[in-house]
Amino acid sequence: MIEQRDFEAALREVRPSTGPWFTTARNVAMFADEGGAYDALVGYLKKQKPR
Repeated sequence: MIEQRDFEAALREVRPSTGPWFTTARNVAMFADEGGAYDALVGYLKKQKPR
């Protein structure tokens, strides 16, 4: 059985992985946005602080 301590151990070991995804998504949204398909993402990215 999975217990709370298993989740806590996983939280200590696993790191967020959205950074690389946002890098790729930013490139697609900013330079290949045909028909406004990524307008919501572009708006979100513009509000975020540069990293």
